[in-house]
Amino acid sequence: MFTVALLTILLSTSPLRCTASEPSATRAHAVADVTILFFTASWCEPCHAVQPILETFARKHPKEVRFVPVDFDRSPEEAARWDVRTIPVVILISKEGKILLRADGAERETLRTLPLALEDALKRPHTRS
Repeated sequence: MFTVALLTILLSTSPLRCTASEPSATRAHAVADVTILFFTASWCEPCHAVQPILETFARKHPKEVRFVPVDFDRSPEEAARWDVRTIPVVILISKEGKILLRADGAERETLRTLPLALEDALKRPHTRS
């Protein structure tokens, strides 16, 4: 059963900013066909290169995609739950909770191929409800 606070977060249109005191980002995928979990931190320069790619993708697919930035420093339990040890990490999750894509780091090749990989994952039949 969902709490009122969790339902408010899941149904909001703004990105979920997880902290240790907030509900788990693992529930965020319940409101969209796919959820992008983006583990980041304010001091992380490579994260700043990845974030615009993810935000653009989420804006391009507002009904299908939920973008969930997770602050690595403020949410260590969430990072541990997803086995995130370094950042940036991008995890694309289907509505059913299946991991469709995981990208660790921000190497040039990752930045180049990430938009195509996200588009491909979104088109897969199992990502639709």
